[in-house]
Amino acid sequence: MTTDTTPAAPSSKRLTPILLGGAAIALAENLPGLSLLDWLCCGTIWSGALLAVYLCWRQNPQRGVEFGEAVKLGMLAALFGAVLNLIIDFSFKKPLADILRFLGENTTNFSEKLREYLPQDIYARQPYLLPALLVAVSVIVHVVVGAIGGMIGATILSPRRQVAGEESD
Repeated sequence: MTTDTTPAAPSSKRLTPILLGGAAIALAENLPGLSLLDWLCCGTIWSGALLAVYLCWRQNPQRGVEFGEAVKLGMLAALFGAVLNLIIDFSFKKPLADILRFLGENTTNFSEKLREYLPQDIYARQPYLLPALLVAVSVIVHVVVGAIGGMIGATILSPRRQVAGEESD
């Protein structure tokens, strides 16, 4: 009986950093104190993408993380964070806002302001237009800013270059 000692596929080693980076994004965007990082050029998103690149780099610091790989990691972590964030928004925040509105609280938010600019007949014919627009904008922003976080990670955690005169092992 022989045991297979071939290394695992590279994508399986990348899944954990992507999931942890995305979870960090969603958590930071929904915690009251940490959500203030979004005022710093979407700080929660690019920092979660940077976390994913760092966790991937920690697996093999000598090899580092290539630029393209870091950008992909950042984008995927941000995409996962966007999905988690949207699940949290539509599962918990929207029903809570409806309850507060029922109790008399003023809960004016972005979607209500956006609804003012959409013609009412379009919204009446397409009731899912506004949520679809919010989901699309959220996903696009997360992916673009996640790519920026991946670029930052690739710059900081670039592969180790061999210096002339240094012997390779």
